[in-house]
Amino acid sequence: MNYINSTEKINKKDKELRRTFALRFRVLMAYHDVALHDIAKAVGYPISTIGTWRNGRIPSSPEAIHKLADFFRVTPEFLLLGRVKHDESQAAMEVVNQIRVLLSELDDHTVIKDMLKLERPAAVNEDAQEDDLVAQSV
Repeated sequence: MNYINSTEKINKKDKELRRTFALRFRVLMAYHDVALHDIAKAVGYPISTIGTWRNGRIPSSPEAIHKLADFFRVTPEFLLLGRVKHDESQAAMEVVNQIRVLLSELDDHTVIKDMLKLERPAAVNEDAQEDDLVAQSV
């Protein structure tokens, strides 16, 4: 368990939490146009550690969470859970909206990719049938 504030515990092994944390981390990196080495230098952790965070590993210390949140100019609650208070800055709201757009595009991309997978075998079968017809006619 990890603590965001004095009253709230989070389960760092929760797969959905890890997935959404990684997504927010990557969106924040893109939004601020920073690389792993930029973050590592600013927060004082090795690049390899920053890479594990980018891939969904939740930082184990509250200090690391707060350093990351400060670096990205968001709250620890937003960084970990995606929560935005109504009085948050406009920049945080823009990031939330970008995450929503990216999630929507990701869903669209997945749907299109799945459709292509379904259609592809039919096209391959048609090509194979044409090859068989050509071979039989020779």
